[in-house]
Amino acid sequence: VQGSSIKVKVTSPRESSISYSIFDNVGREVGLGATRQHIGLGDNTIEIRSLDGLANGSYILKVKFSDGSSDTHFFQVLK
Repeated sequence: VQGSSIKVKVTSPRESSISYSIFDNVGREVGLGATRQHIGLGDNTIEIRSLDGLANGSYILKVKFSDGSSDTHFFQVLK
């Protein structure tokens, strides 16, 4: 996490648009949205902004591809 955003490397099975959800350490959804990014086949780096509202702690980022597959990442917020 850098400031109020996070950059994440994801591997896509095909060209896709993406959406995401952020969950806290007990599984509650605390953020969701679409990055408006179109990613290509293979390795990509995406940036998710607007993390200002998250308190210090551990979170799970679930990136969902338009074909229904997903990629999960863990991150921490320390202010």
